Amino acid sequence: MLKLDGKTGDDAINSLKTIMNDSGAICVFAGVELLEGLSSRPAEQIMARCQVTQMRPFVGSDDTSRGHWAALVNSLGQTMQLLDAEPDHLAPFADVLLTMTGGKIGDLRSVLSLAMAGAIADREDTGTEVITQEHLVGVGQIGVA
Repeated sequence: MLKLDGKTGDDAINSLKTIMNDSGAICVFAGVELLEGLSSRPAEQIMARCQVTQMRPFVGSDDTSRGHWAALVNSLGQTMQLLDAEPDHLAPFADVLLTMTGGKIGDLRSVLSLAMAGAIADREDTGTEVITQEHLVGVGQIGVA
């Protein structure tokens, strides 16, 4: 995590500018309220070289956006590699997860991480390592999302 304000922030931004100039690499800067933190002269210089794409939370207002959300949920589910999870095991929970997280990817990651930890912890009692609706309800009750 980079601190972007003050002298330390300017030093970090100047380092990033050097990397971009010398390597020719494509850089992606992502963060919450990132533009507010990029207000110094060095930050303005680096932003002039960038294309800003502001992201908004997913909305479930139509079938297409719900399909994109479900694809994201399934993709995250596949990376979890729970021992007993079937492919697309989170698909039935996509709408519940959208409601729980307000469509925010960071909140989705947090909810799924806690649910996965619960599934792993419950394996000894249940005999399976898979996320269930009970795991999601438990995460929702502790107020993560």
